[in-house]
Amino acid sequence: RGHILLAEVRDERFSIVRPGKNGFELLAEVDLQPLAADERKRAAARILSQASGGKSFLVYLCLPAERALRKTLRLPLAVEENLRQTLAFELDRQTPFKVEQVYFDCILR
Repeated sequence: RGHILLAEVRDERFSIVRPGKNGFELLAEVDLQPLAADERKRAAARILSQASGGKSFLVYLCLPAERALRKTLRLPLAVEENLRQTLAFELDRQTPFKVEQVYFDCILR
């Protein structure tokens, strides 16, 4: 838990928080709204670097659901063994993105 940071994008703000025993501690935050796209990236990188203090952390990017592409797929049980490979193929086929352009995950139900 000590080596994890959460990078959260919400309401045009980019925040870095660290999970702790008593909840989350806000380490840094920047308002992205007045910034151009390339300035937003630099500002996010700057506060992430600042918040990490030069140490190595596992960083999770937290996006609100409305900023993520989600899709429910019904697949045969036989693909469970190669699920990530199957999803990569389906992602390429069913979205305008190449698998190299996105991060994806899955939940079996």
